[in-house]
Parts: sequence; C-alpha cells; structure tokens
Amino acid sequence: MPSMILAYQSLAAVFFRVTTSVLLLTLLAAAPLVAQSSDPLSAYYQSATGNGATLASQLHDIIDDHTVFSYNSARSNLQIIDADPNQTGRIILAYTNESLDLSPLSSNSIPGWDSGRSWNREHTFPRSRNVGSSGPDNTDLHLLRPADPGVNSSRSNLNFGGEFGLGLPGRVDDGNGSVWYPGDDDAGLIARQQFYADVRYDGSDSSTDDLVIVAGNPPSGTPQLGDLNRLIEWHYADAVDDFETSRNDAVESFQGNRNPFIDRPEYVWSVFVGQANDSRIELAGGSTNGNGGSTLNLDQRVIVGSGSPTNHSVTLNKSGLDGTYYSVTPTGAATSEIDGRLNAFQTNQTDNETFEVGLNASTASVGITSGSITIDNLDVTNDGGLGRGGNDADDMINLSLTVLDHAQPSLAATPGVLSLDLDLGDFFAGSRFTPSANIDLFNLASEVGNELTARLDLDSVTEFDSDNKFTFSNDLFANLEPGASASLSFEGLSDSLGVFSANYDLLVSDEDIAGEAQTTLELSLSFDVVAELGDFSISGSVGDEDINFFTGQLGQAVDLDSELRELDLDGDGIITLDDHDLHVTSLVETSLGTRGTLVGDLNLDGSVNVLDDAFILISNLGNSDGLGYASGDLNADGTVDVLNDAFRLIENLGQFSGSSLAAAPTTSAVPEPTGSWLLAITMIAISGRRKRKT
Repeated sequence: MPSMILAYQSLAAVFFRVTTSVLLLTLLAAAPLVAQSSDPLSAYYQSATGNGATLASQLHDIIDDHTVFSYNSARSNLQIIDADPNQTGRIILAYTNESLDLSPLSSNSIPGWDSGRSWNREHTFPRSRNVGSSGPDNTDLHLLRPADPGVNSSRSNLNFGGEFGLGLPGRVDDGNGSVWYPGDDDAGLIARQQFYADVRYDGSDSSTDDLVIVAGNPPSGTPQLGDLNRLIEWHYADAVDDFETSRNDAVESFQGNRNPFIDRPEYVWSVFVGQANDSRIELAGGSTNGNGGSTLNLDQRVIVGSGSPTNHSVTLNKSGLDGTYYSVTPTGAATSEIDGRLNAFQTNQTDNETFEVGLNASTASVGITSGSITIDNLDVTNDGGLGRGGNDADDMINLSLTVLDHAQPSLAATPGVLSLDLDLGDFFAGSRFTPSANIDLFNLASEVGNELTARLDLDSVTEFDSDNKFTFSNDLFANLEPGASASLSFEGLSDSLGVFSANYDLLVSDEDIAGEAQTTLELSLSFDVVAELGDFSISGSVGDEDINFFTGQLGQAVDLDSELRELDLDGDGIITLDDHDLHVTSLVETSLGTRGTLVGDLNLDGSVNVLDDAFILISNLGNSDGLGYASGDLNADGTVDVLNDAFRLIENLGQFSGSSLAAAPTTSAVPEPTGSWLLAITMIAISGRRKRKT
C-alpha cells in the first residue's frame, strides 16, 4: 500500500511538472519579447557592493543554495527554459541555435523527449572537468542546455576558444591546441554560463568542486575550464539578448536563483579581469567634461501640420581598449532605438554605436515637446583613472521639438499688409538727391506669441514692368525673428525727365524647416523727374524767380525727407545764405549756356558790371519793399543796402563767370569803372537820397 501511494505521488508530481511546463511554454511563446528598459532586480543584488573577489563572494551568497531538481527532470524542464519564443512546441538547441520541432515526440511517455535521440542534455561545463554526478552542479539548469547529440559529441569536453566572429560552431585551433567555438549566436550566452559556474561553485556544496575558469587550454580531469580571455571577449562581443534574459527568468522559476552575469553583465570585468577598466563612452558632436560625461542637444523646429517629426541619428563612441556595458534610459517624451542596460562595447578595440533617437510627439498643434536620454557606462571598477570605467560620468542627449505657427510677413507694422504702393515724390534731374526707398518688412508674432512663430526668410526679389530706374541694394536674408523687421533699400536713378515706376514681387517663406510655406508680397514704387536742378519754377532754366523762391526758405531746417532738401546745397541741415550763393554760382543758366554766374550779376548775363548791375542796385538802395535778387537784394534780407549788398557786388565787379565768357563783349564801349569809382558813386547816391528824404 505505501509503495502504491509513493508511486501515485511520483506520478502526480510528474504530471504536475509536465502540465506546468506546457502552460509556461505557451505563455512564453505568446508573450512578445521586449528589450530590458529598466532594472527591476535592484533588491536582488542590493548586497553586491564590492569589487573583485569581494564582489564574487557577495554574488555567490546571493545565488547559493538554490532549489535542486533531479537530472531526469531536465528532460522536461529544458523544454520550457529553452523554448523557441517565436514558435510554440519547439526548443532552441545550444551551439547551432536550431529550432527543433518537438511535436513528433509529443506522444512519448515524456512528451518532447525520445531518450536523447533528437536532443540531449549538454553540460556546458563538462562533467569530466569535475562537475559531479550527484551534486547540484550536475543538474543546475543555468549550466544545462538542450543540444543536438552529434554536435554535443563533437564538443566532448573541450575547452572553449576561438576568436569571436568565426560564424558556425565547431572545433578550432586557437594557437594552443584544439578548442570548441560555440558559434557567433551562442558565444556570449556560453561565456556567461561559465562565469556563473565559477562564482556559484566554490566547493562548499556537497559533492562539488571549486569550478574555475582559467586562461589557455587546461587539461581535463581538473575543475578548470578555458579559455577565460576568449570568454571575456565573447561576453562583450555578443551582448545579452532577449532569449537569454527570458531563459534566466525561466530558470529562476524552477531553481529560485539567477545568473548575475546576465542581469548585471558589468560585474564581469571586476570579478574576472581587474579594477582598472579604461573605457570611456561619449556622444559624437557633444561637449565632454573632464569626467567623461558628454552632452548633446538636439533641437528640432517644424511648422504646424508638417507630419511626424524626424528622428536624429547619434553616434556613441567608446575610447579605451577595454570592453564595457552601458545603459540607455529615455525620459519624458524621448525615444531611443536602443534601450535598457544590456548594451555592450567590445574589448581589445575602440568601438562605436550609431542609433536613432527621437520624440514621441505630434506636429498637429503648436507647442514644445521635450525629453532626454541618459547613457551610463555601467562598469563598476574605479582604478582606471578620471573619466574611465566606473569613473566615467553619464552622457546626456537632450531633445526638444518646437512646433511653430507660420511666419507672419507684412509690409507694415500691422498684420496682413501684403502689398504696398509708394510714390517717392518729385526729383530734379541731375540732383544729388536720388529717389530711394527703405521699406520695412515685418515678421509679426502670430497669436501664439514670438516663441512659437516661425522665423522669416526673404527668398527672392523679382522686378518686372520696370523702366530700369530702380536697383534693389540689399542682400537676401534668412531667419528674421518674430517681432522684428528688416529694411529693404531701393535706389532710383533721376537722370532723365519723366514718370518712372517699378513693381516687385518679394518671395518670402518660413525658415528652412519641415512644413515651410511661401508668400508673395507686392511692392510698387514710382517717382517723377522734373525740370533741371534749381529750376523751382519749372521754366526750363534757372532765373531770378528761382533765386527769390530760394530766398523765402532761408533759415529752415531740412532733412532727406523734406520737400526742400534740394535747397540745402552744402548739406549742413539748414538753408542758409551760403546755400543761396551756391545756388547762384552753381546752378543758374545764362543765355550763353553757362552754368552758374557771379553774386551781383542781377541780370544774369554772366558778368557783373556797372551799367547793368551796379546802377540797378544803386537805384534801389534803401528800398525795403521786398524787392528780390534782380533788384539788388543779394543777401536776401529784404532790403537793398551798402554793407550787405553793394559790397558783395563790388567783390565781383568786372568779373565774368565761366571760361566761355573770358572774351565776351561788354555792353558799352565805356570802360568799366573801378571799384573805388563805384564806391564813390554809391556814397553820392546814398547822400543824395538822404538829402531828399530830409
């Protein structure tokens, strides 16, 4: 009776394990594999705080005393632990990574098992290297793998070795005899299983030896397995993947312990190599501080409604020859093509990784979205120097997406002025003042404010229907800030009489970002070129009526925008007697065709003489009836007098204006009197007038 109960209990236990195995296999197959993006095991490893041998001892204590299953139970358990995550009812075989279909074996007494003909149980740390047949190391699921029997036989008890990258598994000569290369797809997993064996088994468990990984190709019959150097190389070249982390979870569900070198691959260097790791990782194009931390700011600006924001391609460089693992942690709206803490740079070389980062954001409405990505060199050693290994500060990618409203172009300080018709006024032919226009082009802030309004570009200025009298004298520009304006200068040419105009299309656009749009502004400029310079009466020549007009403006302040700007001939900003005299000497056109005459030439015949000029002045001495230049008021004070008018005439008496008048005939055969004669006559005239007045 007791034996029947025991048999029943044994059968029930087998049934429970098989049923549980099938259920777990189904769940594992159905669950999608995702990258490890966080560290949920901080409590599990909270006591692992040391380095080197201390760290190894701490890890041993964490994973020691696991639940031990029988070797026979591995026939079912491995079907769960090494289940193909992509195909239900299959398992992944060691070394070859073949997905083996177990469905033909489902009707066997142990479903999925045919006594080792289709697959068998491989001790990755061989029994012939002192893994006992009765201790926990013999059945440890972290070390057992399903394998093709022929491949398992070929591996035998060989040490591991071979440079990573050889491709398929097989025997190779690594310079020190025949060794086993597990294949590129399995090299990292195999290495971490041996690291586990070394730390888990120190000989303290019953029926176990102190299993040790050593460099080289040690002989069998000892608790040593090689080659440590190649295992280190593979650990960084073939980083932990999703299959391996899922397998670690599955083994824990049976045994209650984990492989720390899968969860915390950064422990490997400190435990098996040393405390001086020289790795430094930093972002290409970023700014790096003395502690090895780099910062890269990636700002993107787009126009609202422009579609999905683009990703950025970033490159992470590793300097130093030592390998290291690093974590990538996005926060906020940031996204990263690589994620989590299971990312590695190879050893024995510098290394780099290029990947895409971006923001989980929309461009459907204006606004700013941001996020950051922290990259941490996970190495735990601290003897590598400043900014190396565990002393390497974090690297940071800061991302922002600014979705902007369109730029708001206007030809005025008020919104929506997209056309402008400007008459620049009248200009005298040959004037030193030429038609010019400074047009302010505004980029007004939209209703969302300056920060969320696009900058403005002036892309082109096209002139058409033109008289070829205008020139656009600016350069095109880009990135006019919202709320700002730019002055556009147009220069005209007043070299001929007529009415002239020019029309322009100003093509403007948003700044050069995704979603930019263009707008055409229309500008029309015109001006009149009238009579000759100084011909204020527009009579065709400059005469005394023009001089008298000038006289009426004396004392006025003018600028370039003043209608009287032509009268400020010396450019000092005020219309003065000096300008008045310049008008006479430079601009008057005589009947002989000479430009300019002399102050005192009252009849504008090109010379100052007694008969035609002096006697006119004398006859008007003392007259303050508002007589003009032709009457002798040379200083334009409204009165003809000696000191201000007669003496000015005397200065030029007998002179001719212009070289063409040097031989000009006089108006009388009587010789011109000298200045003293004129002065005497003038004094007599004054005296006579005074007597008559009394």
